[in-house]
Amino acid sequence: MTFEPEPANLSERRWPALSPEAQKHVIAEFKRWMEEGGCQPKMEPSLLGLDWSSFVTREFPEYAGQIRFENPPEFISYGFSTLDAYATAVLAAHFSYCSLGALNFTCSLKQCGPESQMHLEFATIPERGRIDPDSVMLELLSSFPRFLQTKRIEAGAIFFLEGEGCGMQFAYPGRMVAKASPFLRDRPDERWPQVTLSLTPTDELRIRAQDILAFRLSSTPVEGNPN
Repeated sequence: MTFEPEPANLSERRWPALSPEAQKHVIAEFKRWMEEGGCQPKMEPSLLGLDWSSFVTREFPEYAGQIRFENPPEFISYGFSTLDAYATAVLAAHFSYCSLGALNFTCSLKQCGPESQMHLEFATIPERGRIDPDSVMLELLSSFPRFLQTKRIEAGAIFFLEGEGCGMQFAYPGRMVAKASPFLRDRPDERWPQVTLSLTPTDELRIRAQDILAFRLSSTPVEGNPN
């Protein structure tokens, strides 16, 4: 077995420089790959200390083998990370969870029209009863952006949605483009990717969420907007 010797000069090229035409081709291919949703940003550890196996993607067994019903790798990274931040924000809010049972958190990729920008939409559905959205709206608009920042995700404007479920949304933060992605362009809107996290709130989880928030409150204020 032979090994290639290390170059004497560390700045010495192992491979010849690309021509201007080749550089343009590489850049174009990289852009195409990102717009198709092939990029998979690194995920920071769960704020709640959860294993990522707790986060479940919506699957369509009847369409097994069809790429348009697979989950874009980029969405998996952003969906898991942002849902973790959203669930942490909800658990840090001041409401009584004793009679609610399990909380079902969802993150859905959506688009209002073929030419509109994609966005992520979040909701919390209790096993029993309801969470009064008005009682937690201001807390979530303040805390959610801060939890996202711990994931190195800049969400821009975050909106609180009317109705049940403490709904929130913001523009999709990735590079994927719906009409360019084989995972999305021919997929019915009502069957676009979604991630779900189901857990039963505990005092331990609430304290953990509130402790992280207390630490983040020393950072620059970030505000969301009610819709």
